[in-house]
Amino acid sequence: MICKKCGKALPSEGAICTFCGASMNKDQLETRKQMQEKNNQARLMSDKYGIDKSMLYKQEEQKENKLIGLAVILGVLLFLVILVIIVNVGK
Repeated sequence: MICKKCGKALPSEGAICTFCGASMNKDQLETRKQMQEKNNQARLMSDKYGIDKSMLYKQEEQKENKLIGLAVILGVLLFLVILVIIVNVGK
């Protein structure tokens, strides 16, 4: 079964979509119950192994790392420019 809000697979247990948080309606719950009885409690792999939430924050970490790298590069360039100015003024 798929969620009517986000279109992703609904969990085998519980009444809330694990992706968007939408609640399942009574028809969806009844259909799931019938399917489970028919399929002898078939389960999704995400239910068995869980969802790796670390992948959700990967993009945010990459953006933060890029900003830190840019700040370090700008700091080194500024230091080199100041060093060149000091050396040339001393001559």
